[in-house]
Amino acid sequence: MISADRRQELLGRLAALPPERRAAMRRSLGSSRPEGRVWPLSFGQERLWFLSRFDPTDTSYHVPWTVRLRGPADGERWKRRWAASSNGTRCCAPGS
Repeated sequence: MISADRRQELLGRLAALPPERRAAMRRSLGSSRPEGRVWPLSFGQERLWFLSRFDPTDTSYHVPWTVRLRGPADGERWKRRWAASSNGTRCCAPGS
């Protein structure tokens, strides 16, 4: 995340741009949102927004972790389990 001061600096620089430069910047960034349009947040986005407002100093959601698996892996079993999980509907395992 950027600091509040840096954010204000960037917003000030953006506001100081001539309208045609601002429009060109929006086009180059792929912003197709019509002015004034508010897009709804997904449940996950709402949850993250709430957590960040509830405790802005808590970074536990962003802490990465790893797991080491030992022993032989049953690829077919992993594929079946992955397909049965809720995440399996949004992703696919390599080679499937």
